[in-house]
Amino acid sequence: MAIGCFTKEDLEKLRENPYVSMVSHGRIFYTEEFKRLFTTKYLAGQSPVEIFREAGFDTVKLGNKRIERASANWRKKYNIPSLQYDREKRKEITTALFNSIEEYNKEIEKLKAQINALQTKYHEA
Repeated sequence: MAIGCFTKEDLEKLRENPYVSMVSHGRIFYTEEFKRLFTTKYLAGQSPVEIFREAGFDTVKLGNKRIERASANWRKKYNIPSLQYDREKRKEITTALFNSIEEYNKEIEKLKAQINALQTKYHEA
């Protein structure tokens, strides 16, 4: 089997992970939720390997290179610098990120309440 390819058992286990949107013998596509979780934890100072491990991935099977590439791609996509910079700047970025996530969650709760109200109104009619 080629290096970096997954066995049938590996594929089954990866498909069970809620952070995987699609997987083939050599590629993994992660959910947007995982990418956001990853960037949040990364900015808070966690290492990429720790983040993947906590998310239920077998980091040995994934391999360091795959984790490094995913981390680099997401840092580039979301314009996040490497952790090789000033701690104060990282704290500033993390605070801004958490604040925007909090605002996003408040908006979701507001929309859920509106949906529930509309559903109640519809069922009463």
